[in-house]
Amino acid sequence: MSLFDCIQEGIDGGEIDAERGAEAQRLFNELRADYETRVGRDAANAAAAEDVKRIMAARAGRKRRLTLLRLQAARRNTQHLENHRTLRGVADPSDAMRIFINGDEMSPIPGIVPVAKSLKGFYHAELDRVLKTFGRNIIGQTRNKAKLAETVRELFGKSTGDEAAAELASAVRGVLDRARRDFNAAGGDIGKLDNYGLPMHHNARAMRQAGYEEWRDAIWDKLDWGRITDYQTERPFAAEGAVPPPGGRAEEFLGDVYRTITTEGWSKREPSFQERGLGVSSRGSASRVLHFRDGDAWLEYNETFGSEDPFSNIITALDGYSRDTASMRVLGPNPAAGLTYLGQTIQKRAAERPWLATPEESTRAAIRATRKAKAMLDLHSGAAQEPVDTMLANFLAGTRAVLVSAQLGSAAISAVTDIGFQAAAARKIGMDPGGVVSRLGRELVGDPANAARKGLIAEQLSNVGASQARYMGEVFTPETAARVSDFVMRASGLTRWTDAGRHAFQLEFMGFLADNAGKAWDDVPEPLRMVLERKGFTAAEWDTVRATPLHEEGGATFLIPHELRHRTDLEEGRADDLAVRLMSMIHEQTEYAVPSASLEGQALFLDQTRPGTFPGELMRSGLMYKSFGMSLLYNQTRRLMSHDGTRGKLAYFGKMAALVTLMGGVSLQMKEVVKGRDPRPMDDPAFLPAAILQGGGLGIFGDFLAAEENRFGGGIAETLAGPVVGAASDLIGLGLSTAKAPFGEGNIGREATNFLRYNTPVTGIWYWGTAFQRLLFDNLQRMVDPEAERAWREAARRRVRDYGNSAWWAPGEATPSRAPDLSSALQR
Repeated sequence: MSLFDCIQEGIDGGEIDAERGAEAQRLFNELRADYETRVGRDAANAAAAEDVKRIMAARAGRKRRLTLLRLQAARRNTQHLENHRTLRGVADPSDAMRIFINGDEMSPIPGIVPVAKSLKGFYHAELDRVLKTFGRNIIGQTRNKAKLAETVRELFGKSTGDEAAAELASAVRGVLDRARRDFNAAGGDIGKLDNYGLPMHHNARAMRQAGYEEWRDAIWDKLDWGRITDYQTERPFAAEGAVPPPGGRAEEFLGDVYRTITTEGWSKREPSFQERGLGVSSRGSASRVLHFRDGDAWLEYNETFGSEDPFSNIITALDGYSRDTASMRVLGPNPAAGLTYLGQTIQKRAAERPWLATPEESTRAAIRATRKAKAMLDLHSGAAQEPVDTMLANFLAGTRAVLVSAQLGSAAISAVTDIGFQAAAARKIGMDPGGVVSRLGRELVGDPANAARKGLIAEQLSNVGASQARYMGEVFTPETAARVSDFVMRASGLTRWTDAGRHAFQLEFMGFLADNAGKAWDDVPEPLRMVLERKGFTAAEWDTVRATPLHEEGGATFLIPHELRHRTDLEEGRADDLAVRLMSMIHEQTEYAVPSASLEGQALFLDQTRPGTFPGELMRSGLMYKSFGMSLLYNQTRRLMSHDGTRGKLAYFGKMAALVTLMGGVSLQMKEVVKGRDPRPMDDPAFLPAAILQGGGLGIFGDFLAAEENRFGGGIAETLAGPVVGAASDLIGLGLSTAKAPFGEGNIGREATNFLRYNTPVTGIWYWGTAFQRLLFDNLQRMVDPEAERAWREAARRRVRDYGNSAWWAPGEATPSRAPDLSSALQR
């Protein structure tokens, strides 16, 4: 009797699960057919039977492990829900749902976002030389491309004779393997492969345009078929170094890969009542299905069908590992299912032990909290940024990026308000605010790779669009438009300022930990001990943490979580857990020092609004330049409520309000000067609220306190609707003026010039923006608008009337008439 028949008897007798038995029978038939061509029927039966037993046992083992990890996460997170208390000390499990995603300084619940940032920083620490060598330049391009190609060849096992390339390849290989092991420890299943090389991020659009046959012919001989596993038989498709002829299982396999990539996975999915079929633990092997023969084959294929250069592939792979590993660490191998379980848990709790007045109220709160948490998870994973209509989403996301490049050239000046937030955040945890500001100056002129070496994220060197994401939270953006906006963020200094601000605060925090490393738990300053306690650290864990050798540099000492992670005197999992928790705590505190658009703020408005839909795109336009301010308000309100008693709350509010207003006022005045105008009088009643709004990240609304238009010429309705709607309105108005021009109505020249003035990329960067206005757009307006001079004079009078300041480089003037009058800030 063959194994096939034995399995059937087991199924018929109820001893073997029918689905699992059918899977084993299919596997047996395929293996037996393959063996028969080589060893004959009798031997094929025996060989196939042995393989089936081995394969099915391995699959069962993986399934048991995933089940165990899922149950452990569920048990741990259920306990977190039960123990959670709001800032008022009230039990409210629904309030805990957001924390599993975003984290919270007041809760020991690990948040996916800070855990992902911690892992990303740890990986950057291992890549400091790679980042320094290949990190992006001012226009966002990867540097040293020839050296990068040699590094790729070394990654695939070829000795190029370039010692530096070999060392860089070794660093990349090491960090990718550590990321793989972290992923596996959290629930993934990626095997170790020698000379794996690099993952390939395929360009699905290019593949669809080429068609399957052209793509197959381009890739077939470039693959190392001896290392590609047939997942039906779990054996290679060919002997080492051999290339199978087209057709058969190899052809079937490659066709399946093509369909999976070009249909974004739908060729392998069936409609169902589940939101997503595969857990994160299943993703890691997807990009490792195809193995290339060598580095040259990888580079040649990537040139035609790849979506990123090799350096970007490395960064994208590590970003993906960080994101997915963090999600599994917090919510289990299938994060979406883990979050659903928590949502159902709190709904059950609402019915049985309501925390609000009635079960119905508690149930509604549970449903709202679960929905928001799911929206946050989808934003974090990128699922919420998958467009419904790709063409519409590309067009409008690209439009937003272009408007950013045209309108946020002075955002670096707005960002000086970070100094106030850094000082307040430092004081809150007992750090010296002056030390943070002093280090900010050093980081601005320092090497970002040096900070990366300590486990800090080097966005400036690694990612395109990081600064735009700080203010907008935008993820889905066409590459060309993203590079244009990224250039403006880099050239204006915002990217460097943001990185330097984060690094300064984090390094000072590590220095603060080092300053207290010699102290027992009870002797640690209360503000720092409270931060540690709230994140679940105990006295024993503090003793373990402070035993980490301190890093000395430039006369300062630092307790670096990344070095804690690599302590050999601790079990690897223990060292990793403490390091990630400590670094996550630092990232949570950094969000108060250098605020950014949070997932919670975005989820409030973007829930159920996907890119490529009219509501989704309208909402994304409306949120431009506002989600940052709303996220800041969320964080600061929670921090305010964390203080004990009315006196404590008032004290914090007073200090924060003073800092925000002061730095907002500085930012307002700096913007006036770089735009060719004198500072505004500070005794003007409209100045104080405008400074508060500027400091709070909503400076655009301060424009309406003294005038009817914002800085870009739009009214309050257009400001609320967002810049895309404003630009569309201007374009429609321009079309109407064009239609009226033959009848002598309107002023098409002025409207056309103003449209270009406010919507032309790159021209608004703060240190050359006024020169562009005066030498380009003013002269253009003078050519096409016969009433230009009169319009400028009227605008100057309105400016003095509304804001009380004059121009030192007035519209229409080729050169400045005088220096800025700084004393005007004190006059009215």
